[in-house]
Formats: sequence, C-alpha cells, structure tokens
Amino acid sequence: MKSVSFLLFCVLNFLFSRDVVFVKLDSGIGNQMFQFAAAYNLARIIDADLKIVVSSNENANLRDPNDRKYRINKQDFHLDGIDVVSEEELNKEPFTFVWEGNSFHDLKGKGRILIASFFESEIFFKEHAKNIKKIFSLKKISTPFIRKFLPQIRACNSVAIHIRRGDFRNFQDRMIPLTYYMQAMQHFSKLDNLKFFVFSDDAAFARDCFSNLKNVVIVSPGDNSSTNLDEFYLMTQCKNLIVANSTFSWWAAYLCSNPSAKIIAPLPRYKDEYFLNHPEGIQRDLIKGLHDMESYPQGWITINPFVLH
Repeated sequence: MKSVSFLLFCVLNFLFSRDVVFVKLDSGIGNQMFQFAAAYNLARIIDADLKIVVSSNENANLRDPNDRKYRINKQDFHLDGIDVVSEEELNKEPFTFVWEGNSFHDLKGKGRILIASFFESEIFFKEHAKNIKKIFSLKKISTPFIRKFLPQIRACNSVAIHIRRGDFRNFQDRMIPLTYYMQAMQHFSKLDNLKFFVFSDDAAFARDCFSNLKNVVIVSPGDNSSTNLDEFYLMTQCKNLIVANSTFSWWAAYLCSNPSAKIIAPLPRYKDEYFLNHPEGIQRDLIKGLHDMESYPQGWITINPFVLH
C-alpha cells in the first residue's frame, strides 16, 4: 500500500510541479543583464518560475571598473517578486542546461533548467523587451557624482563615448582602435550644441586621447568618486551613444532614455582570432553567426573598427 501511495505521489508531483528556470549571474554587469534577460524570457515562454542564483556580493567594489564580484540585485534593480537563492541550489537535483542553440519553446516540462551561457543578443528576450527595460531601470539615481554631470548631459546634444579596455589589453583580438571612435564622432558633426561625454574603465587613456579635443568631457574620474552604476546611468541619459565592444555600453545604449537616439556600434566586435577560442563545430559556428548577424538591435549604425578609411 505504501509503495502505491509513493508511486501516486511521484506521478502527481510530476504532473503538477512547475518548471523552474535558474540563472547563475556571472562576470560583469552587462553579461549578467544578458543572462537574466534570457532567463526571464524563457520563464515567460514556458510559464515557469524564475530564480536567480548568486554568490555573495561580499568584497564587491562598484568603484573599481574592473571588478567582477558585483551581482545585480533587488537593491539596485527592479527584481521584486523574483526569488534569489544561494549557490547551494546548484548542488541539488540535475538540471537541463540551456545554451544559445536551444529552442526555448522546446523546454517546457524539463523541470529544473539552468541558463548556461551568455546569450548576448536581443533575439533571446525581444518578446519581453518592454518588461526587461523596466526591470533594468535603476532604483537609485541621485548621487553627488550623477548630480554633477546630469545637468550638463541634459543641456546639450550629448553623445556618450564608451571605451572598453581593462582586461581586453591582454587580448589584441578584442581591442578596438582609436580610429573607430574618431570616425564614429563624425556622425554627429552637424549637431548644434554638441558635446561628447567619455566613459572608460581606463580613465588615464581616455584623458590622454580625448581631453584636448573640442567639446569633450571626460566623465570617468579614475578614482573612487563614482561607481559603475553612476556611470551606467549617466550613459543612459545621453541623447546618443558610441558604444564599445562591451556588454556594459550595449545595455546603456539599449536603455537610453532618448527613443530617437543615434547609436554607433563596432561590427565585427572582435577579430576572427577571437572565435578560435571556442570549441570547433556547431557551437563555434553558432556563436560566430550570432556575432555577425544579431549583435545589435535594428536601427543601430555599425562601423567596422578594423577596416577604417
């Protein structure tokens, strides 16, 4: 009798239990946004619960542009109603691992599902883009650093320029040449009351390259007076953007407060050598195809940074 009851319990649990999509946030803020957006979209498509798996924010330093310990959270973003669980959850029952090659619509009924890649394209969440943008609007938007620059940004035809260096300096296949930015700036030359606002994880480099140019403000201070979220918010408030091959500035442009913003972006984002680091075969082909065809939303203007005239 007990065995029959247990069997009935298992059958009912299988029939009526809900799928759960887990996403373990990893790497920089922009990477985490892509991971969460894909997980959110998947959960909506298959009517599943959504849970964020995070390691502790302990020792995270938002004032260090190269810090990778910070995790997006309910204090800074509108994640209300979404469960946050510890990494111990990953040691429980097995998962169905999901990467860019999976069809989200085929995952219903798979039980515990784990987002296991970066999903760096709007195509993985476009169906719920409006909700994603609301979630990623920052809760805290008034700090002394923001109050210093925001009036300047709003008083002119502002263009954010983001320069991503940091660990990219160790990988020549990822470094965007300075000529890309100079060509991108020409797209705005006819604007009246034009001013460029430069953001970078290498403030010294930004000052060396841009401080002598007309109508340029170096925003990133290179000290502890700002946080990554301060600078992210200020980028979203610029009327136009020149982005780097960076998920950080990709999202700043995507969340731009100006619906008619002109966005300039580099394509290809990396040299071909970059893709040799991916396993040969279908995964490499898919990632390369997404990079070539789906890196940016419709309407963004692309410049090949490695072939400039």
